Amino acid sequence: MLLSRIIQLRNSFFDLIKRSSDEILVEKEKNIYLINAFDMIWSSFSSVQVAFEKKEFENDLVTLETRTNNYIDHLVESYMKEFFLNLVDFVKKYAREDNEAELKKLNSGAENLGDVFVENNPHTKLNENSQINFKLIENINAELNDSWIKRIEAVKGEIEKIFGGTNALKLVIKKFLTNFLAYYNTFFKYVKSFYPGFSSSMIPVHQIMKEIKNNMKKYNIS
Repeated sequence: MLLSRIIQLRNSFFDLIKRSSDEILVEKEKNIYLINAFDMIWSSFSSVQVAFEKKEFENDLVTLETRTNNYIDHLVESYMKEFFLNLVDFVKKYAREDNEAELKKLNSGAENLGDVFVENNPHTKLNENSQINFKLIENINAELNDSWIKRIEAVKGEIEKIFGGTNALKLVIKKFLTNFLAYYNTFFKYVKSFYPGFSSSMIPVHQIMKEIKNNMKKYNIS
């Protein structure tokens, strides 16, 4: 009886947080609010000292973690569109399935980035019937060559201001960095498949991987 009421109270509290977020009209700000709220609850729950394990307590932590990760996914996607819109649009139009496969491999728990992101993957499924706009490819490549590091630094700076000192900081930064790598790797492989000679003017994937790994190390992200 008591457990049932506790679960009901918990669910009502979660629902209250969600309903309160509906008052925030900007989707990005709404996700930030929800991440902070659920991360604060998760941090409080995970730091509680209990004399014995309880299944319902563990389930609460899993629920909180799942909800937090869901909102982080949405927030990171908004950052990708804000800072790398042309790259995102291109990949979603011409190589959506490949990008989803990259992210699936990443989320499956590969031990290191090199296990997931490989420049030359003969098994990549490409839509050879797609009409590639080479001028668009050139523009995207020029944008990335000119300012990809600056844009990443700008996103990290914003994330640090919003989530500094919280557990969510590492989660959001890790998700953003790996998503960027997934999008770029998909873009690289797609362009290389259609225009092999042009790939020499693109940023090598291993160079981006190195930068991502350095950032992971900086934030002590495993």
